[in-house]
Amino acid sequence: FKKESEWFLSPLWENGTVDHVLRGIRVQSERQQAGRVPIVGKVGQKTWVMTGLGGRGLIHHGIYGDILGEAVLSDLAGVEGWEKRMEKRDERVHWWRKKM
Repeated sequence: FKKESEWFLSPLWENGTVDHVLRGIRVQSERQQAGRVPIVGKVGQKTWVMTGLGGRGLIHHGIYGDILGEAVLSDLAGVEGWEKRMEKRDERVHWWRKKM
């Protein structure tokens, strides 16, 4: 990290002390006809995701959060067909599954 950031953080590296460094990965979805659609759904047995919101996160978070919340509650209650209901609310919601 020091090598990558020294050109703009040289005063920090010269005069400061670094306790720890965190690093993450930014998820970005593929561009589609309607723009970038977030990655929303169930991965594996117990993991639900909503990521790749990008610059339209302020628009998408409420819509896809509601879709995801309904799916999680339906799945926990043992209600069949939560995937179809997600797709009924937005046909693009499972676009990423085709890539796996």
